[in-house]
Amino acid sequence: MSIAPRSDHPPIYGQLVRELGDVVGDIQKLAEKTDAQAREALNFSALHHALTEREDTDD
Repeated sequence: MSIAPRSDHPPIYGQLVRELGDVVGDIQKLAEKTDAQAREALNFSALHHALTEREDTDD
């Protein structure tokens, strides 16, 4: 029994990419962009730093 070499994508994938575009790749890029935007939106470190400085100057 022989084992066929493993490919990253099934043979039909290349044809679908040519016909429809790389939807999987596009969605992955969009997900990465959305993740970066969410991390930036939820990053309160600058606010925390400003409040800490403000508390230090109030003393």
